[in-house]
Order: sequence, then structure tokens, then C-alpha cells
Amino acid sequence: MPNTAGAVFVIPSAPADRDGPSSGRLTIERVRTGTSVALRLEGELDIATAPRLRSMLAEEQGAGAELIVVDLERVTFMDSSGLHALIDGHRRDDGRLRIALGPAAAAIIEICDLRGTLPVISG
Repeated sequence: MPNTAGAVFVIPSAPADRDGPSSGRLTIERVRTGTSVALRLEGELDIATAPRLRSMLAEEQGAGAELIVVDLERVTFMDSSGLHALIDGHRRDDGRLRIALGPAAAAIIEICDLRGTLPVISG
């Protein structure tokens, strides 16, 4: 498995619909500290970018990280695809996943009444 410690991934998104929100871009920074890993997201977590988060979560869960923190504090937009990636990651998890919310992510989690279901640690 390649060493991706400290790697930053920039995922270009598909063009936005004229009536919908701009898809923009999403940056995911992977930061390892011992047996813990943080996935720090910045930008828009949507149908075009959620598959990369889903893939990175599965990688870390399979690699045996003891703690996986998904930091959404700098996410500016999140749709149901991003939410679904988090729910799937939580379902595959055995208690190692934690989620730090920013305003955009907190809004959709509140609307869907998932704060008590997902392992939210802040936001």
C-alpha cells in the first residue's frame, strides 16, 4: 500500500446545474498521527466528490486505524450523497469513526435528525 501520510487530494467536480448549487471542488487532506488518522475536508461534499470520501474511509477502516476522524469543519456544502457516505462509513465501522461538523454539515445532519445516530464529536 503506498504511503499517503500527509497526502492532499483535490477532486474536481462535475459542472453544476444552472438551478442548483455550484459543485466546485473538494480537498481531502489525510493526516496520520500514530494509529489515528484525520481526513480533513474543504469545499463541497456532493454527488461528484462523495465517492472519494467513501473510498478513503473504506481504506482507513481496512488498514486498521484505531481512530478515524472525518473533519467537516471547512465543508461549505454537503448534499445527501455526502451524508450517505458518512452513514455507510459509520455502518461499516466498529466504533473508531468520529465526525467533526462545520455549519454546512451540521445543517443537513440536524435536518435529517442524525446527530444522535452518527458519532459526532463537535459542531
